[in-house]
Amino acid sequence: MKNQVNAVCEQGPLMGTVIDGVMNFLDIPYAENGGRFKDAKPPRKWSETRDCSRPGPIFPQLPSRLDFVQGAYSAGLEQSEDAFRLNIYTPDVKGNLPVLFWIHGGGFITGGGALQNYSGAPLASRGRCVVVTVNYRLGILGNLYLPGFSEGNYAVRDLEAALFWVKRNIHNFGGDPGSIVVGGQSAGGWYSQLLIGMTATANVISGAVVISSPALKPMPAGEALAQTNEFCAIAGITDPARELGDLPVNDLLIAQGKLVASKASYGSIALAAYPMQDGKLPTDLADAAKHFAPKPLIIGWTREELGAFFASDPHLVNTPEDKVLERYKDFYGTNGALRYQRSIRKRLSGTPYAALVELVTDSLIKRGAIRAARIFSRNGGSVYTYQFEYQSAQPNLGACHCFDIPFWLGNFKTSDKGPMLSGLDMSKAESLSALMQDYLLNFLHSGNPNGSELPVWAPGRDGAIPIMHLGEYTYCTSEDDPDGR
Repeated sequence: MKNQVNAVCEQGPLMGTVIDGVMNFLDIPYAENGGRFKDAKPPRKWSETRDCSRPGPIFPQLPSRLDFVQGAYSAGLEQSEDAFRLNIYTPDVKGNLPVLFWIHGGGFITGGGALQNYSGAPLASRGRCVVVTVNYRLGILGNLYLPGFSEGNYAVRDLEAALFWVKRNIHNFGGDPGSIVVGGQSAGGWYSQLLIGMTATANVISGAVVISSPALKPMPAGEALAQTNEFCAIAGITDPARELGDLPVNDLLIAQGKLVASKASYGSIALAAYPMQDGKLPTDLADAAKHFAPKPLIIGWTREELGAFFASDPHLVNTPEDKVLERYKDFYGTNGALRYQRSIRKRLSGTPYAALVELVTDSLIKRGAIRAARIFSRNGGSVYTYQFEYQSAQPNLGACHCFDIPFWLGNFKTSDKGPMLSGLDMSKAESLSALMQDYLLNFLHSGNPNGSELPVWAPGRDGAIPIMHLGEYTYCTSEDDPDGR
């Protein structure tokens, strides 16, 4: 059942809807398009009440390579280069609740805060927090670097603008501007970790939730420029400063897709057009931790992250043992064969494919998360580290990348297009989800996920990193084992 509800922000009055007890304010401008490859401008004011009852546009993108896993949630949504929008889900506009500022993932090239699989309404319905979801520019449009023409890092500045908008306005939506926790998954986790280390934003943020973040540093300027040159060559552009601004957006996306495909390699995922080093972004985790400490952090990964990328490729699923063993030897050197055998023996159904998923998961995501957890804990932060282990019922996915999002947000019903959820035992899944939401809500309120009736989640201290295992059996190990499992 829907009812209208009113609120106000610095630009003017708004009208949202109340659905199942949650007030939804969608498609709120936090900025305005200042032009392609330019900083966004402050949003214009309005005098008439703005209708915020429907989802707004998302930034231009092609279908996600993870539609196979998550579902095609962007299909049918309007796309625009003026999609500087955020969405607010609140139980009461007159409250003073902590705020989760959720940053979507999508490999830096897809996604949007308006997608239903990121709906914050179910978590807000618990009555203990306000959830904000946000759009930011993607891919080349958000990160192209060309000296004298495009400064790059527009996606970062978009998120910065949205975060400060929330700081100024969230009290009008029942949120506490002094209690804003940034959180996100995949690229969203990467941006969350970036924001807590930036001098411009660290003081605005009270905590962070970093989920499945790729272990990447901002791209060196030379590499970013080389990528721009690659993109222009693919797009047939000979005079970038003259042609890029007028290139039809669909042509830009097609060329970007070809660039991403060219970056893919055996047993890995393609990453392109992400933020670059510019003197403002933290490139050293220790420096980032000093900016943020002693604030609290949740950080973790899923056990089979790369199942989401590999399961749809029969060549990867059927990778011969000698090829996987070769990858282990390349990565671990003389210990490669032993590491491979340990990986196989960990599971009763151990296969070369499972070992491949584990190796690439560890190298791209897990090792970076453990390193970050150690550094933040050594700098005085309260760090809570986890591994999500609940398995998808679909073949070869496992506890894959993106599979934990509906568990954290509690939005199985708005994520029901996702093939990864097909065949799920919903009784068990919802039980685990309720536990994970309790941890998250406690963390939003106090910086500590623990509660009197919850399994104890020990924080990391002085570099020792206990790991909470979230699955059919939830428990906390004293610290990570030598194999990183």
